[in-house]
Amino acid sequence: MPTRKRRLLSGSLRASALLLVCVSLSARAQTTASDEWTWMGGSNSASNNAGQLGVYGTLGTAAAGNIPGGTFWASSWTDRNGNLWLFGGAGNTVGNGNSTGGYSNGLWEFRPSTNEWAWMAGTNIANQPGVYGTLGTPAAANFPGARTSAETWTDKSGNL
Repeated sequence: MPTRKRRLLSGSLRASALLLVCVSLSARAQTTASDEWTWMGGSNSASNNAGQLGVYGTLGTAAAGNIPGGTFWASSWTDRNGNLWLFGGAGNTVGNGNSTGGYSNGLWEFRPSTNEWAWMAGTNIANQPGVYGTLGTPAAANFPGARTSAETWTDKSGNL
């Protein structure tokens, strides 16, 4: 078998990102030897529902302690800078100590260059309805409701 290096959380992320976030891994995993994975960080347990609760930190600020809660059916994509984006999903996405789980509207960014997550938008409350504002008018208070299984894509410039 040819020698290969595998790297997770780069390139096509659909299946691999969702699987890893399901057990709340906060870091990229890559091989250090041929065909072997290395656990780089995050929890190694999956408790009730989809795993660990999220640690949200300060909105818009990446930090070593931040991590989205264990989730499944989330949407993901990478931007042109190689950062992983994660939106919504079902599971333990609630960051206030509530372990009942539910659907999320949280938007997270993982920055491989710093190995940190940032909670970028949405709430840390499960099953949150959206605030849509006025049709065609952007507003800071607008955000989509909690959801799962949404499709994503990026254009040639890396825009969602």
